[in-house]
Parts: sequence; C-alpha cells; structure tokens
Amino acid sequence: MFLVLCGLQKFQDAMSRVDVMSDYLMQTLFETIVPIYDFHCGLLKELDQRLAVWSVEQLNLKSAYFKSFMLIYQNVNCSMDL
Repeated sequence: MFLVLCGLQKFQDAMSRVDVMSDYLMQTLFETIVPIYDFHCGLLKELDQRLAVWSVEQLNLKSAYFKSFMLIYQNVNCSMDL
C-alpha cells in the first residue's frame, strides 16, 4: 500500500505543477482516492478469506460464471501486487 500511496503523491505533485485543475478539485479528488483504495484492499482480503473456506466440491468448476469471476479476481489480485 505504501508504494501505491507514494505513487499517488508523485502523481498529485505532477498534477499540481501542470495546473490542469483547481486546487480545490484536486484536493477533493485525491482525498477520495485513498478511502476507495482502502475499501478495495479490505474487500479483496475478505474475498480471499471466503474463497479459502469454500471447498472444491461446493464450487462448480464448469460454471462459466465461476470461471469469469476467477479470471477477474486473479487479474485484480495481480494488479494489486504491482
């Protein structure tokens, strides 16, 4: 999380130098991003815990919905590691 917040701070600094938007709008935008990021991290942890509890018998591995969900989940999980 620290790396993401550092990257966010660098982005905010770069945006303030370019003067693309007002200071108020930029402050509002960046104050909103951190809680959203925290929420998504908590949601991913909870999903991870729930998936670990489910047994393989309970999951229908042939289901197209499950395969789609797992693909999205793996991609989001990988992106969080970047």
